[in-house]
Amino acid sequence: MDDELKAIQADLDSVFDRLAAYMGAEEVDGAGKGREAAARVALHYARGRGRLGQSIRSAREAVGGCWEGPKIRTDSRLWELASTEQPEGLADLVGAMRALWEWQWHRLPLEDRHSATLARVVDAWSHKQCQFIGENVGLELTPKRQRDPRASARERATHEVFALHQRNPEAFPLTEALFEKVGEWYGMSASTVKRAYYGCASLQEPREGARENPQR
Repeated sequence: MDDELKAIQADLDSVFDRLAAYMGAEEVDGAGKGREAAARVALHYARGRGRLGQSIRSAREAVGGCWEGPKIRTDSRLWELASTEQPEGLADLVGAMRALWEWQWHRLPLEDRHSATLARVVDAWSHKQCQFIGENVGLELTPKRQRDPRASARERATHEVFALHQRNPEAFPLTEALFEKVGEWYGMSASTVKRAYYGCASLQEPREGARENPQR
């Protein structure tokens, strides 16, 4: 290893150690446990997500289960699975799936335990030990009568509007232009995105224009 690389490594070691110590001193729940957690926060920050303090807050909210953003709908499969007692393997998968669902919005890298769980179920599927991902730990298929092929796309579009507006209200005000822009990404009309957004009970944050534009 050349001297320049050694110097960079020493700098990185110092940064991770200091960040881990700071997070531990601040009692950031599970986010303050060691260099792995510090590395997750540093990667979140490096992706251009604002200030370092904001990345630490995201970690605190994610590991503490108090993340303030779009909530999992109570009529969703993920909510149903998470709200009932599950065998160990399936419970681990549900926890990992929940972390992955939330990753869409806060972009904090998954914990190793979540990534390991997802890797195991993918490995089982890849080696033809089950028909679909998660079956080997007891995950069941959604009944056909409950399926809505476009529901997922509408929900993703809804939360994309939420995320853009929350991140930068001035650049992304809640106007027809924003609904049209997001609609283009998901192959749907602005009116469809707008109806889905204003009809989404899982968005708990106050929404600008909700009173002025209550149309469903």
